[in-house]
Amino acid sequence: MTTLFRPLSTFKDVPPASFDGLDQYAPWAPPPGTWPSAAGGAARTGRSATPLVHDNWSPLWEAPLGGVGQPRSLLVGHGRVVVNGADQRGVWTEDGRALGSIPDTGGTALLDLDGGRLLAGASGGVATYTPDAKREASLFLSFSEPSSTREILQGPGVLAFLSVERQPHGSPRAEVLAMRVRDYGKIKNDILYGVEPLAGITRSEDDSVVAAAGRTGPIIATDAGVLWCDWQLRPLHESLGSGTPWTISVDDQERAHVIVNDNFQTRLRIIPPGGKPIVDLALPSSEYNYSGPPIIAAAGQVYLTPPGSLLAISPDGKILWQQTRASDARGSVSANGLLLVATDTVDAVTAEGRHLILWHPPARIVAGPVLAGDRIYVASAEKLYALRPPAP
Repeated sequence: MTTLFRPLSTFKDVPPASFDGLDQYAPWAPPPGTWPSAAGGAARTGRSATPLVHDNWSPLWEAPLGGVGQPRSLLVGHGRVVVNGADQRGVWTEDGRALGSIPDTGGTALLDLDGGRLLAGASGGVATYTPDAKREASLFLSFSEPSSTREILQGPGVLAFLSVERQPHGSPRAEVLAMRVRDYGKIKNDILYGVEPLAGITRSEDDSVVAAAGRTGPIIATDAGVLWCDWQLRPLHESLGSGTPWTISVDDQERAHVIVNDNFQTRLRIIPPGGKPIVDLALPSSEYNYSGPPIIAAAGQVYLTPPGSLLAISPDGKILWQQTRASDARGSVSANGLLLVATDTVDAVTAEGRHLILWHPPARIVAGPVLAGDRIYVASAEKLYALRPPAP
């Protein structure tokens, strides 16, 4: 096997680990009532664990965003709603009460489903916060500076972190680290203890690296191909290729859905573990570089929601339909396959492209919609909304 990454020697004497709950781990769908990352789960599929069975939704509550700035995405879980904004990350209770805000460092953020904490990427590592938006501690990951945490993936009892180091003079370097956090309560001098390092891998001369989670471990795309690892970052499969990866999602067969820019053309590739692409589709324009991770319905249909557009792709790589819309907000998909998007309204879109209006918002929606449990969460530039279905 050609090695896209090499092991970090720091971890060479770490014994093999086992991971409880691996058989039950399903990264492509977060538990009902949660939306732990910007795309809904570690696999970045944008898929809710809840089916959409109602129309005619109405506001349960609304809350002003204050100093959050332009909303980019939402996180939902542990009775909290987090708005990732351009200036700050704001935190609200599930009944709309503002709890405070934390700095937005420009990195990724994740609601830890096990510990009930907000993890936010920071220079050199990760900062952790309580559900009440209180700073807890730092977890330092990088052995050298400067670096930024690009991705946090939550596995079965393990966290994997992708960071990129950009040296002022020299080549960039990507690192992936896997570790357990045994006890969040062990803090000394603002440093998080109780951390059990498991493994680390690195790739030099490359900062074009994106990652998502499969059942067996992280799946990492680079400009030279895709690597499938286990949760101790041992290589399982590789598929060599070309093109700069922009984003990645992973379906329940551990196939990588990667948007790449190759030879000045934006393409969607669907790659099975260790195999050649089964789909290599040229997308209509370079705007699809900005669509976010591919949204994968349970039946395999793929949706892309770049600013101002919608695109539906069949599991075998055929474009089914393309539409324009009056919103830049990314979409998501319900457990029963309905695409949730913002246009002038908040809509559910069928596999055939037919729109069902769920709600007429008073202002343009810029983040969401996210279906979590029995609510839909959306945000305009000024307010966060929680929507409820009609009374039974």
